[in-house]
Amino acid sequence: MRVPTLHLRARLHRIARFWRTSELTRGIVLIILVGLASGMGAVIFRWMISGFQTGFFEGGATALSFLGRYYVVVLPALGGLLVGVLVYFFAREAKGHGVPEVMLAVAAAGGRIPVVARDDPSRLLGVLRRHDIVRAYTKAVAGEQGR
Repeated sequence: MRVPTLHLRARLHRIARFWRTSELTRGIVLIILVGLASGMGAVIFRWMISGFQTGFFEGGATALSFLGRYYVVVLPALGGLLVGVLVYFFAREAKGHGVPEVMLAVAAAGGRIPVVARDDPSRLLGVLRRHDIVRAYTKAVAGEQGR
């Protein structure tokens, strides 16, 4: 029983020696692993989208055949209703921090956007005004042109 332990030790020693080689080698290996994992995640995500689209629209056409061609309007409405219920009951923090809220704040509140703390949304940190945003954008554009 002594031989398998030596074989395992030798293998572990080789792995440890490989990881001690250089920071560059470790970085390259980790970059490759992250890239492969990200690529596989993207492919799986695309397959899932295609599968759900096929399942819902082809299966939905069968299940909602009494609606005729209008099932194409009903399915996204049902999806929106489902997402609304999920956000309302399970992910309230996902509501209220998107582009529509910022556009409404700029248009309706005279161009003032309240800046609140992430950990305590009731604590006001400051107010961004429309001309602050325009000035920052202008500086960023001017800085890019000056390079």
